[in-house]
Amino acid sequence: MGQSIMEAFGFSGDWQRVTWISNVINGNNIFNQLVKYAKDLLTTNPANWKTDAWNFVSGLNAAMVAVGSGLVVFFFLYGFFTSSIDAKNELKIQNMIKMLIKLVLVNGVVVFNMYIITAIMKSIMAIIEFIPTQLTGTTSDALISNSTVIYDDLFVRAIESDSNFFDTILGSIITFLYLIVMAAAGVIILYYAFTRFLKLYSIIPFGAIALATLASDNKDISITGVSYFKYVIATCLEGGVMLIAICLFPYIMAAGDSDPFLSVVEGTTATTPLILVFTLKYIILAVLCIGAVKGAMTLINKAFGI
Repeated sequence: MGQSIMEAFGFSGDWQRVTWISNVINGNNIFNQLVKYAKDLLTTNPANWKTDAWNFVSGLNAAMVAVGSGLVVFFFLYGFFTSSIDAKNELKIQNMIKMLIKLVLVNGVVVFNMYIITAIMKSIMAIIEFIPTQLTGTTSDALISNSTVIYDDLFVRAIESDSNFFDTILGSIITFLYLIVMAAAGVIILYYAFTRFLKLYSIIPFGAIALATLASDNKDISITGVSYFKYVIATCLEGGVMLIAICLFPYIMAAGDSDPFLSVVEGTTATTPLILVFTLKYIILAVLCIGAVKGAMTLINKAFGI
């Protein structure tokens, strides 16, 4: 009866095959394209990404330099008077020379902070740009190969099974949801890659103010400048961890014979369980990739202590 209903509404085996494969391939293509954009962002130096945006950041930073230069003297004097035990000893010629050198150096760091930050980003980006070719050994941007997925054992068994009308409709719904979820996964990964730029663009203009605190001998104040440098370095390195997580994705997907999903449906020919397990297999891997990308900053903080 189910077969008769399928034929009456045109839901033949060919319709089933075309619908399921189309949904899966479209989901994979959208995911691959969005993640390709994310990879492009992660391998792009923020200084070279959007010229107008970078010029705005640079102009804002230049305005902050005037404020920072004034704060250098303030933090220097504040640190001197709050940390000095013996003012007479502190004012000896050799100590005064050291303090003067420190004042000049910190002021130089404040004035040229944009060049220093740009140099840091350029150095780290040189390493990040080296990652994709070394890790994948290929110029392909496809994380999920359609030629591999549509011949996945679970998928083939589902297509070749004796499906009834309801199995066919349910399989079509599940694969359509797969398309939506994979597209959403790609959007989320792209979002994290994009927000990395926004974090850098938002924090860089305040470099002059943060680094002015280095002039103080009070550690509770000067730690601000150190923390600022650490954050900029960590945010730059974050892109490298994100990129490694994305580039590792194809290797994790190619699990080989040790595929736990196959054991779940061992001997099963029912369409719905096969399609459900097939879609869950790739959705779970995509979610793991999202988790690795999202946790990149936490990993950097724990690994490098910054």
